[in-house]
Amino acid sequence: MIFKPDYDKSGKKTLCERNGVNPEMLMDIYVYKLKKGANLELCFENDECAVLLLSGDIKFCVADGKIDEECKRENPFQKTPYAIHFSRGTSASVTALEDSEILVQITDNKRQWEPVFYNPDNCLYQEFGKGQWGGAGHRIVSTMFDLDNAPYSNMVMGEVFNQPGKWSSYPPHHHPCLLYTSPSPRD
Repeated sequence: MIFKPDYDKSGKKTLCERNGVNPEMLMDIYVYKLKKGANLELCFENDECAVLLLSGDIKFCVADGKIDEECKRENPFQKTPYAIHFSRGTSASVTALEDSEILVQITDNKRQWEPVFYNPDNCLYQEFGKGQWGGAGHRIVSTMFDLDNAPYSNMVMGEVFNQPGKWSSYPPHHHPCLLYTSPSPRD
């Protein structure tokens, strides 16, 4: 089945929702198109949240200034990820300094931690499949957070950069993590 959602009138595209489309993902994932000057306020009573800059120029403000960062990214194919990750009850805002696009990922999590800002300097970059099948499975993965560096989280955030004309997310593989059904027993 092919799923290709559209943006609504406010510039929001729903990829999955715990109580809506694709609920088996156990999280809410949205893409927002923000016009220059737009401000998105985020704070969740029972959920953790991560926001990834896809393209544009934005300012992240989290927890009354604990994170106050301006980030610029030409497009999502640049290996320059910028993201924030924060726990329930933490206020965050994303201000578009030019027309921008962001991804917002949310899921259940009762734990609390200090907010984290991810940038190209503190992400893990790994190459996989380089010498296999004539390079057909070669890809570079940038991991912002996963179970290894954020054991308090119920999510993973990363990007896969495939080589032109090569396979994406192949061969079949797995990511070791604690699988759960909602609500998470990790909470």
